[in-house]
Amino acid sequence: MMKSTATLGLSAIAVTGAAVLVLGLVSAPASAQVTGPGTQLAKVTASVPSKITRPTTGAVTKSFTVRFDGPAAGGADSYKLGYPEDSPKLGAVLIAKNAGETGAVSAPVLKYNPNKKLDPASGTSDSSLQVKASTTLGKYRVVVPVTYHTQVPASNTTVSTTKYVSVNADPKVSRAQTTFTGTGKRKRTFTVRVTAPKWETGAKVRVYFKAKGKSKYKRVATRYMKMGTGTYANASRRTIKISKKYNLAGKGGRYFLKFYSTVGAPGYKTASKVIVRR
Repeated sequence: MMKSTATLGLSAIAVTGAAVLVLGLVSAPASAQVTGPGTQLAKVTASVPSKITRPTTGAVTKSFTVRFDGPAAGGADSYKLGYPEDSPKLGAVLIAKNAGETGAVSAPVLKYNPNKKLDPASGTSDSSLQVKASTTLGKYRVVVPVTYHTQVPASNTTVSTTKYVSVNADPKVSRAQTTFTGTGKRKRTFTVRVTAPKWETGAKVRVYFKAKGKSKYKRVATRYMKMGTGTYANASRRTIKISKKYNLAGKGGRYFLKFYSTVGAPGYKTASKVIVRR
């Protein structure tokens, strides 16, 4: 068993011979330092994507490249992606979850080859993140470490880079699954009932109105989506009452909704609707 003498990073990827590591809710050490004897292993970079759109079915895989600076490894000395075999089993953490995600966390899958010997000149490009239709929406912290092992003297030095990736809902899907209806009488409160995907829970939504004959829209209400209940348990809902001072039903015209970004859910606008008087 190799003796680990140094680590660096907020969290780590356990290397146990397995090629797949699931990102979980694992606590990371507060800090660590590089103390390897005489090694020049330095900066590690990883092209982990900052955003991945969750698919509606199946899975999507995003490859990334890992590069690092260090001397060429000779003899039995070697570099590898991951931490020494006897290091604690650490992982990346979900640091912010979408408010509509109420079930158990299903994190992205980080795929890599822990047994592949790396070269500073070329690094490695056979690592990837896989996001499934069941993956929890939110923001994740991903730590990518490179370990340099020397035989004489026996030592391990690990340098890591920390990346952040957001797993997001597809805004096109969000828009397609959003419905709203408005009712009201002349010079009375105008009521808009909104239904959107569950992942829009907590999102800010604004109503914009353009009176008949006018060229510009103006904001007439701002609210936040709430988690649905009963029949709408798998959706988000909000009833928005627009002040009678705007007289939407009396003036007629068009209106639309603008949803603002929240964790795991990018913003979008709906198509406009004609105001129907009753």
